[in-house]
Formats: sequence, C-alpha cells, structure tokens
Amino acid sequence: MGEEVEEEYDNWGMMMMWEMMEMLGWSDGGSNKMFMKLFKYITGSNKENEQIKMTVPVRMLMEKDLKKKQMCFYLPKIHQKNPPKPLDNAVYVEQTPETTVYVHRFGGYIMRDQAWAKEAAIFAAKLRDHSAGVDFSLFYAANYDQPTK
Repeated sequence: MGEEVEEEYDNWGMMMMWEMMEMLGWSDGGSNKMFMKLFKYITGSNKENEQIKMTVPVRMLMEKDLKKKQMCFYLPKIHQKNPPKPLDNAVYVEQTPETTVYVHRFGGYIMRDQAWAKEAAIFAAKLRDHSAGVDFSLFYAANYDQPTK
C-alpha cells in the first residue's frame, strides 16, 4: 500500500514533423507551437475527446543544421494498443523502432535549438574516434523540465 506503480511506456510515442525555417527554439515560437499541438492532443483534442497523462521526457529529434525537427510525447501503456486519433493532421502516432543511443548529460535549462546543437557537437567530437557507424547528422534532445520553468 502507498507504493507508486511505475507505468510501462515501451517505445510508443506520438510525433510531428515541423519545417524549422525561422522558428529555431522556444523563444522563436517553433518549439512552443509543436508543444502546444501535442499538448492539445493529450488534453482531449482527439477524435475520442480523451485526456492522456502527460509524460516525460519530451523528446526531440533534430537535424544537425536545425532545418527539421520532430517532437514527441510518449504515450502511457494504457493508450498504446489503441491510441486516440489526432484531430490535427500535423500530429500522428507511430511506434519508434528499437534504437541504441549514446547519452550526453549536462546541466542548465536550454531555451534555443542552437544550444542543443552546440551540446550535440561537443558530444559528437568526444565520440567521433569511438563510434563507427554513428549518424552524426541527427541528434535527440530530451527535456525533463516544464516549458514554463
């Protein structure tokens, strides 16, 4: 009694693709627009009008040159077999294939995509001699903080 039960998230997520052009981070509005589209989906803006628990981290897949970006909220296990259908065509649900990633942890609160790209470049330089076959043209960023922090 009183124990928290950890939900299993497996590797399902909902994602959307966004052409980045001028919108390169929270302060430019690009990430905020993506976040709000996904947030609307989990707060009931879906064909079933179903609310979905917010999960962390918010995951982003970015091109090194920041031209394209994908943002993902993970779906809790209860919604994975039959996720509510999005109303917004920019939001879609897909199963992420099993992937092996290298992780670079650092402190601070990042507000701009350029800062994520800078950290990715620092990490890529450290890995370059020890990572045959790694695609350095893309990188994942995972944010565990609230966007209004």
